[in-house]
Amino acid sequence: AIEYSTVRVPYDVLNKKFRHAQKIIDREISQLNMLISNIERLPSPELEEQAIKSLREKLGSFKKRYLDCLAKEGGYANKCMERLDYLQEYIDETNAKVESVWKKKRLNRILVDYLLRNSNYETAIQLVKATGIETEVDTEPFLAGREIEQSLAAHNTTPCLQWCYENRSRLKKSKVNLEFKLHTQNFIENI
Repeated sequence: AIEYSTVRVPYDVLNKKFRHAQKIIDREISQLNMLISNIERLPSPELEEQAIKSLREKLGSFKKRYLDCLAKEGGYANKCMERLDYLQEYIDETNAKVESVWKKKRLNRILVDYLLRNSNYETAIQLVKATGIETEVDTEPFLAGREIEQSLAAHNTTPCLQWCYENRSRLKKSKVNLEFKLHTQNFIENI
């Protein structure tokens, strides 16, 4: 159960990136199909030629966006594989010394997680750097949460609203109306 969090964050981010990429690809393909169908209806060869040039530009743009999405997904897929390899080390290992090192890393991961969850960000980051477990822990979600907390303390709801927009489906599943509360808070503060 403790090891679940080791793979969960990179997997969730990979899943999110995949869904985002899928939306981009679907939107781009729909636009390309519309352009192609419009080319077939053009009355003159000159207009067709201009439309084909436009189509080539759109295809180039689509290829660039697709490769960018693919690279981002690949990075998180590699991170998931690194985490699984890390967990596999413990399962495969029979050497007591290597097992001891793995357990020490595990303890450090648990300590970092505890420190991050209790808002001791700087201490957690120092522990991560000192123990060399950068690839085994995820500090990014906690640091993003800290930025949102700080912006809310400064009465700026924009970063939190952006987070709500990015995580709208999860918020709906858990029946949390945080976005509505933030808009209400904005309204009250503006009065």
